[in-house]
Amino acid sequence: NRAAEVRILWNLVNIDRFDLNSLEMAVVHGEKGIELARQLRLGEELAYLLNDVGEIYGTLGRFDNSALYLDEAQEHWRQLGNDPMLSDSLRSSAGWEHIGGRLHVALTHTEEALQLTTRIGNLWGESYSQAVRGEVLGWLGDFGQSVEDLTLAHEKTRDAGFIAGQLLSACFLS
Repeated sequence: NRAAEVRILWNLVNIDRFDLNSLEMAVVHGEKGIELARQLRLGEELAYLLNDVGEIYGTLGRFDNSALYLDEAQEHWRQLGNDPMLSDSLRSSAGWEHIGGRLHVALTHTEEALQLTTRIGNLWGESYSQAVRGEVLGWLGDFGQSVEDLTLAHEKTRDAGFIAGQLLSACFLS
């Protein structure tokens, strides 16, 4: 069952991606899964794999690869009409673009993610997007808007029960 093989490879990606010693293995499984998902025309599985492998490439510091994979994942999320995953992927792009020094690209991605999460009523995603936007705005020198975004994001993370987001927004504010 080749479709099951794609899902197994995706599971292996997610097992390996959270261990810094296994990131390269996660990429191997991911690339194999992406190739097979393309052959089988499994759009949703392909989008998930591209999204996760794009994140792994960011973790490895391969920001160009990360952007390439996440951009393609976003095209698929748009085609599939999956706004929650599109916003997640846009936030991922914003994070890696920010770390890679492409602040204006990061800002564009995080603003779209914030608009999407606000429209669909995803408080968790909204708080996270606003925190990332606040961080990027701080690096761009817009300190007033940065502090406003981070303060609002911190309040929203509490309302959403998003503990990691509370830590993230508090660190950014600091």
